[in-house]
Amino acid sequence: MPFLFTPRFVKESVDKRQNLVLGVLTPTDGQNLRIVVGTREPCGVLIPTQRAANALHLVGSHLLTITGTTEDKPQRTRILGHSLSCGDAESRVIILRVVFVRTAIRHLIAGLDQVGLDSFLSLISCVVSTQINMHTPKCTLLPMSHAPVVRKVRHNIEIKPFIVIWEVTRACALVCKHCRADAQHEPHPDQLTTEEGKRLLDQLASYEKPYPLVVFTGGDPFERSDLAELCQYGTNLGLSISLSPSVTPKVTPERLHELREAGGKAMSMSLDGATPETHDAFRGFSGTFDATLEKAPLINAEGYRLQINSTLTKGNIHEAPALLKRVIEMQAKMWYVFFLVPTGRGADLNALSPKEREDTLVWLDDISDRIAIKTTEAPQYRRVVIQQKLRREHGLAPYEGGELYRYLTEETERIFGDAPYKKRKPRAPMAVNSGSGFAFIDHIGDVYPNGFLPFHCGNVKKQSINEIYAESPVFKSLRHPEGWHGKCAYCDFHDVCGGSRSTAYALTGDDRASDDQCCYVPQAWLDAGGTRVHPEHGTGIQISRTGEIVGVPADY
Repeated sequence: MPFLFTPRFVKESVDKRQNLVLGVLTPTDGQNLRIVVGTREPCGVLIPTQRAANALHLVGSHLLTITGTTEDKPQRTRILGHSLSCGDAESRVIILRVVFVRTAIRHLIAGLDQVGLDSFLSLISCVVSTQINMHTPKCTLLPMSHAPVVRKVRHNIEIKPFIVIWEVTRACALVCKHCRADAQHEPHPDQLTTEEGKRLLDQLASYEKPYPLVVFTGGDPFERSDLAELCQYGTNLGLSISLSPSVTPKVTPERLHELREAGGKAMSMSLDGATPETHDAFRGFSGTFDATLEKAPLINAEGYRLQINSTLTKGNIHEAPALLKRVIEMQAKMWYVFFLVPTGRGADLNALSPKEREDTLVWLDDISDRIAIKTTEAPQYRRVVIQQKLRREHGLAPYEGGELYRYLTEETERIFGDAPYKKRKPRAPMAVNSGSGFAFIDHIGDVYPNGFLPFHCGNVKKQSINEIYAESPVFKSLRHPEGWHGKCAYCDFHDVCGGSRSTAYALTGDDRASDDQCCYVPQAWLDAGGTRVHPEHGTGIQISRTGEIVGVPADY
């Protein structure tokens, strides 16, 4: 976890103090600590040292030198005043890196009250390019951007999820090929009742604000006759409710209006191809493509935030640019791109290869100024977003990619041409992963880290979701990458990515294994004796979290 002091934080939280002091602990496991320090008036920041080994040495034209030994009577090291007297404000931001122990967070700060500490921790998301790696204790000056490229949850995800998906029913009239739920035509006799559902919503509203986001999904949530009642109840509690129906005859103007009046804020629909042939083949029924296009204006007219979900596979990836055009024409606020997890019915479909996934993710970053992008089961998108920004900021060579990337780029240019468009600021993806800010509750109340990991962690009929999320050993293990295996544990991006735990489990039977659908090969993994992955995974030059070229896997 990176720490950053900004001028705003210093002004709001530290102005009354003569000095800002950070403690440096000696961890019991023999590792060093990582601290991130920012701007302050000259001579205003003090860093205690406990032994010479803890001293940092950062030397450069605009950097600083920090020294200290155990002989220092105050056992502290002063950041040299002139080091903080560089030209513009951005160059005065100093980021010092030492290896960090997560459990020591609250002990790193001396002299801050709870309000100051909370303000401090809330700024973590402002650090974009901080390398966090427990296996390679190095000292590096890291680049910093004013705006977060990847957002981090500001509350403590150890005790409260950022988003909760509730599968309100498994009943659905469709038979989608890639369905995780293996949906049935009839509801399960033990699905949560109205009163049980309300108790669940009560539990979610018992957290301190901000409450978790709540999504009603299925199956098809429109198969529940009490859906408006549940939506209204959750809204009255202060929860933000989103809906994810299947496109069936049940999506009527009257039903849309009823649910909007009940407090529904956002609604998603699926579109898995740019043509009726492709989409309807996915859905198992003809006519669903045309119906989806017809429903979009109705959803927009009711004032919902429309989100379009698309699952990309080998079977439809070449339609992605045309699909993008369709999604924009539907006036969707977000394009939610799903990457196939080989489980459930999806096990029989052709998932993209690692190389194709990388090409697709970079392309999604390229077009993120046209529409907000969100990915599911592809947390590597956050790594890609950071790497692409680093390429631009450091003047590195652009991503070359493979055949698929070149096709997607050229096809996008062909479809959209030179027509001007209003560029939007790309949406910074959120660093949320299975069990780490995310929880899934199925139709009968069973709780899972997500909908693709078959690890039953409790049932809300017997235990509160609050207790299950905070105390389940499975959830806890998923929140700590240092306990994982393989290259994911060594990756300098694992605090924002973490790999798809679902894919890792589906391919290896171990949810803590590496996600080998990822092309990135961390240098720390190679330094530790790890091997490069199969040549198919190669993506050309690889960019580390610090903007350095860390390796060149097999060429395309």
